[in-house]
Amino acid sequence: MTVVQISEIKHRTGRREELAQLAQSEIAVTFDSGELFVGMPSFSKVQYRKPSFNQSGTFPYGNVKILTEFDVVHTLSDKVATHSPLYRWYGDKRTDTQVWFTAKYKGLALEVDDDGKALSRLVTVDFDEDRTGAVILAAEIKVGEETRGIDITALDFTQNLETGKSAVLIDMEAAGLDTITSEDTLRFRIVPAMIVESWPVGEVDSMVIHYSLSSREKIDNRYTKRTGMLQLVADDYSASVVDQGVDLNQRPGVDYLRVVFSASIMSFPVEDDPLSTEKRLVLKCANIGNYPIQITYHGSRWSGVVL
Repeated sequence: MTVVQISEIKHRTGRREELAQLAQSEIAVTFDSGELFVGMPSFSKVQYRKPSFNQSGTFPYGNVKILTEFDVVHTLSDKVATHSPLYRWYGDKRTDTQVWFTAKYKGLALEVDDDGKALSRLVTVDFDEDRTGAVILAAEIKVGEETRGIDITALDFTQNLETGKSAVLIDMEAAGLDTITSEDTLRFRIVPAMIVESWPVGEVDSMVIHYSLSSREKIDNRYTKRTGMLQLVADDYSASVVDQGVDLNQRPGVDYLRVVFSASIMSFPVEDDPLSTEKRLVLKCANIGNYPIQITYHGSRWSGVVL
């Protein structure tokens, strides 16, 4: 007579920092980071990581990591390595991604002096949506029936931390403007930024990302490249990025790869709970050159949270 026996198999469970050397083929689960490891102390490629009588060893020791859905951001040494195409292409035809955006001044009426000049020489114009990371290529203001251009060096594209939407800070002196009213119309020609990657706020306090950009078509009979390092710093409310990049394989007179990286804190709906939102550190890139590009990047991150 056949005897059928059903058994429940449980694996070792603990915190990531508590992971020790596992026995051959033994499986362990880290409940705080959602990672899986299997013991392979006899595997030749992990011998250098194993602890010995005079060394504590290197994480994860003689264990091998089993990849899961969370391993885009969690790998053995908290590295990130992926490919993210940043195309200025739509379908099979490349189009100009530059767009005109209209805004009006919505603040309190500006006080003016006897000459009609606003006493405040820095004025903020709020947008109705988030255009964080976009690059302004041109600007103009329409006062009554007259339209005139604004020097873009007088403009600083920023984010309203209270509303989470974009804003433009205008240096009135540099822009050659006396004042702005709610009746005036401002137009900005911008290149929208594309999201490269995002991480939950709290998991990342700072990050260094090494990147390589390349044109996806030849420029002057050669593929143009840019390589460098991004330094990101973030808290619960704001973020900044410094680009230390070098252009390679580019000749004078050729339209260089022109990209602008930016970082900000944005709110996204929670996948399992659409009524809730979570804050994420978002890295964006605006391609203001004339050619489609691709970015390859990897990085290291630091956090107050033990990963």
